[in-house]
Amino acid sequence: MKLVIAVVLVAGGALAWNPGLRREAGEWTRDLSDRLIVLLLRSTSGFAAGVSATVLEEERERRLRWQRP
Repeated sequence: MKLVIAVVLVAGGALAWNPGLRREAGEWTRDLSDRLIVLLLRSTSGFAAGVSATVLEEERERRLRWQRP
C-alpha cells in the first residue's frame, strides 16, 4: 500500500513539475476517452459502428495541429 502511494505521489509530482509530460498525459487521456466513447456507442446502440480507427487518428492529428504554436 505504501508503495502504491509513493508511486502516485511521484507521478503526480512529475506531472506538476514537467509541462511536456503534463501535455503528453493530457493527450493520452483524451485519446483514451475518445476510444472509450466510441466503444461505448458501438456496444450499446450500434451507433458509430461505421467509424473506423483512421477517423480517430485523423481527429487526434487535427487536435495536435491546433495545439502547436
